Amino acid sequence: MLAYTYSGKLAIINLILWLILWVYYSRTSKRNNRSILAYILILIFATFAFSETDTYHYHDAYDQMLLYNEPVHVENFYFWLINILPQNYYIWRFVVWGISLLLLGITYKRYKLDSNSAGLCFTLILLQHVVVTRGSLGVSLFMLALSLLLLPSKSRFFSYTLAAVCVVISVFLHRSLPVYIALMILAFIPLNRYTVIFSLILFPIFRIGLLPNVYEILSIGLFPADTMNFVESYLEDEKSVANLNGLIRQVIELLPIILMLIFLTKEYVFKKKYIATYIKFLFKYSYVLFYVAMLFWGQQTSSFISSRTIHMMCFPLVIVVAYYMSTNRRRARLLNISLIGFAIADLFAFLYTIFKYW
Repeated sequence: MLAYTYSGKLAIINLILWLILWVYYSRTSKRNNRSILAYILILIFATFAFSETDTYHYHDAYDQMLLYNEPVHVENFYFWLINILPQNYYIWRFVVWGISLLLLGITYKRYKLDSNSAGLCFTLILLQHVVVTRGSLGVSLFMLALSLLLLPSKSRFFSYTLAAVCVVISVFLHRSLPVYIALMILAFIPLNRYTVIFSLILFPIFRIGLLPNVYEILSIGLFPADTMNFVESYLEDEKSVANLNGLIRQVIELLPIILMLIFLTKEYVFKKKYIATYIKFLFKYSYVLFYVAMLFWGQQTSSFISSRTIHMMCFPLVIVVAYYMSTNRRRARLLNISLIGFAIADLFAFLYTIFKYW
């Protein structure tokens, strides 16, 4: 097994690219005709994501797959790609993450989001999540499928058929997708001030009885064997014990998400501001995913359950926030504070990696 040493110096490349994108999208002028430049910068960031430790882990797994000629930690599709592409780890990343980013771009265009708003939200909220795992490809395809279901074209039959095909394919692109697709069902529950308050009251009760019920649901056999093994492996992992620095980092990461959800809930639930039906569904889906993530947060089980669910939640959240920014000229104070919070969390993550692995 080859070992790859984390490099804080190489992570500076990602920090610089992130700063360029932040400045690029922070300008208020329209740049629809220059979006290809931003796509190239983002693709470079994702291909050479030296600021993420999983980039090094995947490199090790990639070399093992070349050596043993069998999948290691990845689904068959990614192993198939390795066999048909030139033997170079970064070419493989370029293709996987390049397709993922392209699918997200198509999805944002289908929702007719302002390119600047979508780009800024993507850079601050989602970029670091996208580059972490190969599962981003499956999630991106699933988000495109959702857009076809929620906002079909003139030929509804074509849209629904294509959406169904995309959902089925996405399941084979990451073992966690069946779980997140199942959680989407909860987004059909009406979200109003009463259900919000009720969900907060029930939160401590759900946390207490969570783990036994999770094992019970898995034993029923609703999910594919790969998905059940995937979830069980996370549940049975040792819980990571966070030191003071780890707790500070978690708070920095979670605070802007909480503030953003409070803001959106206040605007769309309590103030009852107009929101398109398809965006409201994505908002409810974001709420459900974050709620589930917080149920697992700090539990005596693998911390990956919570972090991976937050990772998934950021995909629909970007669309909801970008929609609000696209349809409201003035940015509310809490929205600006939340966006600044995301920027601080990203910057903290970059600097933490750079100084830790210098």
